[in-house]
Amino acid sequence: MKLFNIARRHPDRLDLNPQPAAEPRQSKAASASTSTLPAVPSDAYVARSAAGSVSEGMKPAAAQPSIDWQGNLEKRRSRFGVNGGAHFVSDGNSLLAAKWAPTLGQEIMAYHLAAHVGLPTPFLRVESRPNKALRSLLDSGKAPVMLMRYLPGHCFRELGATDEAHFKHGGAPLRDLGRLAAFDYLLQNQDRFPLEGLEGDNPGNLLLVGGRVYGIDHTLPTLLADAETRQYRKTLATVLQLVADPNDAKAAACLQGLGNFLPQQWGLSWASMRDEVVAGFVEQAQKIGSMSDA
Repeated sequence: MKLFNIARRHPDRLDLNPQPAAEPRQSKAASASTSTLPAVPSDAYVARSAAGSVSEGMKPAAAQPSIDWQGNLEKRRSRFGVNGGAHFVSDGNSLLAAKWAPTLGQEIMAYHLAAHVGLPTPFLRVESRPNKALRSLLDSGKAPVMLMRYLPGHCFRELGATDEAHFKHGGAPLRDLGRLAAFDYLLQNQDRFPLEGLEGDNPGNLLLVGGRVYGIDHTLPTLLADAETRQYRKTLATVLQLVADPNDAKAAACLQGLGNFLPQQWGLSWASMRDEVVAGFVEQAQKIGSMSDA
């Protein structure tokens, strides 16, 4: 597929340049009883790699994630995910998400593809040979580690009343859902949306950040039964009819499962969401198509 060739021809667009040094701390004050990590949703425990921790307020890492691996490091593990899940790592000044898994290579390729087709994507880099401090903190052995900028938002498992206005009074997050649906159909991602032909159901793989929806843990298919592949291709042919006719009711019905990811108490019907979701889907499908034909 020509889209993959684009990624290979333009590695500079993947933001894999050498990273700047971490910003200096503003204070050396320490407190052995206070964690520097914010109350990040979905976290199960905290473990320190050194006694004490700095007391100044946290902020998300810069666009290019950097951290002082020789400082007072903390980690907090997400209770979601498999193969170790994600860990949030802090040096008291910056906060990153760290992950390693047998499927890491597939996930990184999917992130790069998402960035190339214009989806909201956090900056990430890969430590192919993690240093001792990182290996010790994460207990990851010699496995490659993906470091990703921490996104201060809510995963879709934990949407609340404060998030409702983003969906009821602005079209951006609904369009983002449609755009991510088009991307998932491209990937044949079965680990996110409960869509016809994909049959996922994992709201933990979506984040609402500043009124925009980010997809995380993008998944490429590994080995699927022939029957699943046939159903996927049949559904893909149906849903892509929206590009020619956004009013195609049968094609739009393939996306109706997106409404299941929003809290029922918000009272958002599929009819009220449909136009924005379909507009996002069509926009993204056209962009993917134009890049694959380039």
